[in-house]
Amino acid sequence: MATKLIKGVIFDYGGIFCRVDDQMVTDYIAESFDTPVKEFQPVFSRYIGLLDKGLIEEDDFWQKISLNLGKPVPGNKEILFSKKWLEYVVFYEEMFAFVKKIKKSGFKTAVLSRVIKRLAEIVKGRNGYDDFDVVVLSYEVQVCKPDPKIYLLTAEKLGLSPENCLYIDDNPDYLIPAKKLEMRVLLGKNSKQIIGEVSELLKLENNLIV
Repeated sequence: MATKLIKGVIFDYGGIFCRVDDQMVTDYIAESFDTPVKEFQPVFSRYIGLLDKGLIEEDDFWQKISLNLGKPVPGNKEILFSKKWLEYVVFYEEMFAFVKKIKKSGFKTAVLSRVIKRLAEIVKGRNGYDDFDVVVLSYEVQVCKPDPKIYLLTAEKLGLSPENCLYIDDNPDYLIPAKKLEMRVLLGKNSKQIIGEVSELLKLENNLIV
């Protein structure tokens, strides 16, 4: 049985199109709450999923953290997520150029990102999603990876079956649901590796008959 033809490429965003360091951000927030990271991390993890899904507003998130820690919300709450992220983030221009290249070759492209609203708005402000046919952000659709629903939703928005999609992520845990849906998957390690392996995959797949 022939491998299904790849017609669309779905990308994770953070770690693929920009360098991010979530632990640096978490450490900064813990410090702002005057709480050791080991104590802060479990409380943070308990509620960040709600924020990722857009089920609570950021102010509500901070209030829940404050209540659980028994510490006041820091006066710099407006920059707790963005300060270190903005200091550290680097966008990979070669990856954006690559997306344009594969689109010109006739493939559909999508972003599938687990992200909070504040950070997504920074990316939007830099036109960081403009090169893609479809953009699926967890806080907008109220579903997060690794829930299979968000992978299916992305494929649906592309107008493709999961079997016709290639999914790329730098987190191996997030490749598992995609693989179970019969998407082709690729663990993204760096721009050179992603561009090289995807280029080869798409070239080979073009020679297959569905």
